[in-house]
Amino acid sequence: PSAVDAKLRTSRGPQNSLFTEVSDAGRTALTFFEGQRGYRHPDTGEVLSLCRVKLVTGRTHQIRVHLKHAGHPLVADAKYLAGTGLGNTDRQWCPRVFLHCHRLRFEDLSKEPTEVDCGLAPDLQRALDTLEPVQE
Repeated sequence: PSAVDAKLRTSRGPQNSLFTEVSDAGRTALTFFEGQRGYRHPDTGEVLSLCRVKLVTGRTHQIRVHLKHAGHPLVADAKYLAGTGLGNTDRQWCPRVFLHCHRLRFEDLSKEPTEVDCGLAPDLQRALDTLEPVQE
């Protein structure tokens, strides 16, 4: 897996919305990510990767900002791709930010370890189905 170890600072933006950026003045944040499968968009030829991400810290918009910082922005993330032209064109085939919590681990109220798995949401599955798998 690859790692992004970059401090994050969150502030209020227009209309009081939250915006997070990599900043030396921010709080410590660590993210691990690993490509699981490659895909190609049939119309544009753009190559995309489905990644597994593990958070060590839990900062606001950490996955979105760290993956963009590493050069792997999330599909349809218009907020963090503003000015690049990418986030809005993604919306033609993906209705929202392509971010899904597949597995969540935590201690329940009685301090017992609990793990919950969740399949991909139908709208994101339809978006993924429009792409062509890239042969390894």
